[in-house]
Amino acid sequence: MNDKQQVQELLDFIDASPSPWHAVATMEQALQGGIIHSVI
Repeated sequence: MNDKQQVQELLDFIDASPSPWHAVATMEQALQGGIIHSVI
């Protein structure tokens, strides 16, 4: 993944997370969808 793609993914996450509640919900969806993996 290049720098531009990483920045776009961060911006997409921020756009989908206008509040702390939304940030947690967005992260939960990413974990359940296998997009990212928990380290704990």
